[in-house]
Amino acid sequence: MSAIRRLIIPAMAAITALAVAPSAALAATSPAAAAARRNYFILYFNSEPPGAHRSYACNGGARYVVPALLAQAELSARNNCSVRVWLHLNPNGSGRALCIRPHSNATIRRPYRQVWISRNPATC
Repeated sequence: MSAIRRLIIPAMAAITALAVAPSAALAATSPAAAAARRNYFILYFNSEPPGAHRSYACNGGARYVVPALLAQAELSARNNCSVRVWLHLNPNGSGRALCIRPHSNATIRRPYRQVWISRNPATC
């Protein structure tokens, strides 16, 4: 096994463990759980097996910090909120930002460290 594969495989396992655990509460199939899932901003990560994600509640004004290891594996996002969601490059909200309009998907090309749920329902 190459040296790169020996480094990547354990790192991807760690990313999967970090990303899937917080979202386990949303896995239920009840109508209440389905409604709750619609009120979350979801980051999807490059993981093995595929499907790792982390959900953030659509609480207007809330700011969430994405762990550095997960930020390196971000692939896409789903904004199920009725407001804009901003991703910031740094955990303190500084640096480059990406606006994701309400009820839309986005491809992520940078390791954003902060998720900010705005109170603005307008498109970006």
